[in-house]
Amino acid sequence: MLSRPVNYLLLIATLLIAACSSNSGKAPLENNSFIASKQANSVITLDKEISYPNAAWNPEYKNYLLQQPIWARNDWKQSIIIPKPPNLADTAKEIEAMKGLRPLRVTHQADIDREIALDGIFEKFYTVLNASPTKHPKMAEFMTKVFKDSTIVVFYFKNHFNRARPYHYYPEIKATIAPPNHPSYPSGHATQSYSLALALAEVFPNRRTDLITVAKKISTNREIGGVHFKSDSEAGKTAAKQLVAQMKEQSGFREWINRVAQESNVE
Repeated sequence: MLSRPVNYLLLIATLLIAACSSNSGKAPLENNSFIASKQANSVITLDKEISYPNAAWNPEYKNYLLQQPIWARNDWKQSIIIPKPPNLADTAKEIEAMKGLRPLRVTHQADIDREIALDGIFEKFYTVLNASPTKHPKMAEFMTKVFKDSTIVVFYFKNHFNRARPYHYYPEIKATIAPPNHPSYPSGHATQSYSLALALAEVFPNRRTDLITVAKKISTNREIGGVHFKSDSEAGKTAAKQLVAQMKEQSGFREWINRVAQESNVE
């Protein structure tokens, strides 16, 4: 089994995975009374949009709204652009698709549980690269920096869009893990894992496909677990691509690419 990341690195990111802000004109969630309904032909219909309730946020996550990523442009809030969440009709279609994922929970639940924690996510990337945080401390620190930047970015967008979770719209989805206490869109796991994959691919270009596959699996597991719509994952991937493109413009990021490459004997 791979070693856990060094404690001081984990301390930075322990708040990033568990698991929202303004209502933007949407109906808030109240008394667990949700708005999904079913027609007689079993096609899901949704009455109106709802927002994630501000009171349900973990206040510690709100701290990310006050922080700035170290390797993004100064105007990242304007220059990183993701689409608005889907409308109600498309959200209903996403819920129908999620219902079809439920049989996969039996075989995926162990990974879903493991990937709640930071070290569970990092472990998947270490495995692909035949690495470990003890043997590759610079890689571990680099990954933590990328991870934190992506988390700051994703919480900005979560707060902005304030989308409720799938099980808020349709309780039968039933999340297989403790409900995350922040909004759904975009997916934090998708943003973080794709950011890691794309950043590490700058060091290990010959492993790019494998790294992207890890990110896709982590993202999809959140859909299987009932805590994210597919569009949440797609938006996270979109944000990650733009964020890493901005990272590549920064000399500090490029210096860390060289450090990790040297540590890993990559020419």
